[in-house]
Amino acid sequence: MDQDNILTPPAPQDNTPTSSPPPVDTNASPSAPNSGTSLDDSQHFPSNSADKGKSVKILPPELERAASPDASSAAIQSSPLRYYAVAALSTIEDFWTHFKTNREACDATDREFSSFFSYGSKATTQGSGDTKIIVVYFRSKPDMEKAIAAPIASLHDLQFHEHDPSAKKVDEQLRTLVVT
Repeated sequence: MDQDNILTPPAPQDNTPTSSPPPVDTNASPSAPNSGTSLDDSQHFPSNSADKGKSVKILPPELERAASPDASSAAIQSSPLRYYAVAALSTIEDFWTHFKTNREACDATDREFSSFFSYGSKATTQGSGDTKIIVVYFRSKPDMEKAIAAPIASLHDLQFHEHDPSAKKVDEQLRTLVVT
């Protein structure tokens, strides 16, 4: 057996002449239509009518949909509202003898309100000195109302009250002096 001819010879090639492509017009732009022409005149738009429905139809944009006449009948509703409550720490005498840091006070508040399903899970403090407050939020108004109904014994009778953070922003805007 001859080791040099292990490979099989290539298959015969078709040597029939093919028609040559049409000559290219070097004066014409190959990709952009002339100005004053529409998108339909573009080289990308199918020119034959026998495209068998394969061409993409360009439709005008849809008009905006009208709002639902009754949003309360929607299957899924969401309420991005948060119901805030605050407690002024200066109302409890010697409050800071019971809690050494802001974090300790916030952790105790979190433990107290964690029984409410809609509790926001993280109390925060704002302000300093006599104006320091603890801020919490709930995702449902009934839970917030239950939480602020009475002073909380485990927090040394700290009383929370309903709070609207946007009212503070409006008040600050009213007190802002604009100089032009």
